[in-house]
Amino acid sequence: MAMTIVSPRFLRRGLELFAAISLAGFVGLLFYGNNLNRFLEAMVTLRWGWLVLGIALASLDWVGGGLRLWVLARHVYPGVTLRGSMVAGG
Repeated sequence: MAMTIVSPRFLRRGLELFAAISLAGFVGLLFYGNNLNRFLEAMVTLRWGWLVLGIALASLDWVGGGLRLWVLARHVYPGVTLRGSMVAGG
């Protein structure tokens, strides 16, 4: 059984691909809804505090996933870094 080590570059490319697909889906739904004016009105009245809270909660999920990976992986691969685990957990 061959083991493949996932490089940071490979993980970064995967994250970029995920972001591009998400953005394409968002733009597709925006055009499908065919109501750009209502979307722009909603963006102007957005409560920025809730946006910051949502980003903070998403970051906690990323950090928590990375910590979980680091705790589990460091026993198998002693050279695993916390930063690398957090990137993989994202």
